[in-house]
Amino acid sequence: MIIAFSVGLTGCASESEPESSNKPRIGNNKSNKRRKKQKKNKSVVCHSQECKEARVNLKDGKNKLAIALFKRGLLVNPKCARAHLGIAKAEFALNEGEKALQEIGKAVALNPNMLEAYLLQASIYSQQQRHDKAISSLTQAIKLDPTLASSYYLRARAAYFATWFDDDDEAPDMIADLEKALALNPSYAEAHEAKGIYLASKHKVKEAIASFSKAIELKPTYDSYLNRAAGYSYFNEFDKALSDIYQAIKISPNDPHAYRVKAGLMEELERYDESVKDYTKVLELVPSDYRVYAARAKVYEKMKQYGKALSDYEAIIKAHPEDESAFKQRGDLLAKLNRNEEALVDYNSAIRIYPNSVKTLTSRSKVLEKLGFSDKASQDASRAKELLRK
Repeated sequence: MIIAFSVGLTGCASESEPESSNKPRIGNNKSNKRRKKQKKNKSVVCHSQECKEARVNLKDGKNKLAIALFKRGLLVNPKCARAHLGIAKAEFALNEGEKALQEIGKAVALNPNMLEAYLLQASIYSQQQRHDKAISSLTQAIKLDPTLASSYYLRARAAYFATWFDDDDEAPDMIADLEKALALNPSYAEAHEAKGIYLASKHKVKEAIASFSKAIELKPTYDSYLNRAAGYSYFNEFDKALSDIYQAIKISPNDPHAYRVKAGLMEELERYDESVKDYTKVLELVPSDYRVYAARAKVYEKMKQYGKALSDYEAIIKAHPEDESAFKQRGDLLAKLNRNEEALVDYNSAIRIYPNSVKTLTSRSKVLEKLGFSDKASQDASRAKELLRK
């Protein structure tokens, strides 16, 4: 399970210029000339009443009013980087990511050492799944403050998504960033959990369980329990897995995912009644999740409650009449029950939707043979073999 990317960036601090060991000395003519040349683009500290009021409104969640006040402040002082950052925060809170990015660009143009701006920029890019840009923003944040553990953690997460979605071979080393984050802050629960996810992806499941356990010790969460449950299930330690799933349900009793995981585990343990109960709970929470109807139908089949299984397949087909797999699965069950004419109708529907399904062609071939249509059965069998050769 993937941890949600989050970074808290509310509020607006007062403007202050970063310290520098290379400040020009009075009387150094060359340095003074450079200073005058650079002053045009430098951020100027803003103490206007408009910006003060804007910061209060931003903190109170009055984002539109905050934007208006920051803009009035910029009329007084057009070089206030904090005002642009304040507008960016308000736009981000209003789900206006592109507008926020534009304001961040203006802020860092005035003050390129504004750490908070790069962190907010990274958060927006990650939300937009522009993970390479998020990595770039976080790298800049790390240059400005290499002691901030969260920057390494967030860059590790961005790198994870970059390789997952974008197949980015040049993404930063995720485990190195997580280790750095944990070196800076050993009590960083989210970093321990992310390390567990990374280790699990590398099939180092025992080490992953240890990381999840550390995360739970520090900050037990819904995701950390479910992640550790998956690790325990890998080693067939089902009692431990179930215990963690129950803990996850206690934390978030209305989240369907834990019930879905528990239903699958109960099915594997052949505790079918409990599996059906959990799948039914998922459908109470998410009635439109028709994958769960299919999963529950399979459990009903194992329980030999074929009428209920057929009802679940019917529910899928009624809602999604172009669902090829539902027709195929119902056809298989009807064939199993020797209701071959009905099975043939479902196989015909499935093949109409997906003509090149080897499995469906093979199944229809068998039903046609039973119904005495040997030539048509042979055609389907030949077609299936031809598709396999391709």
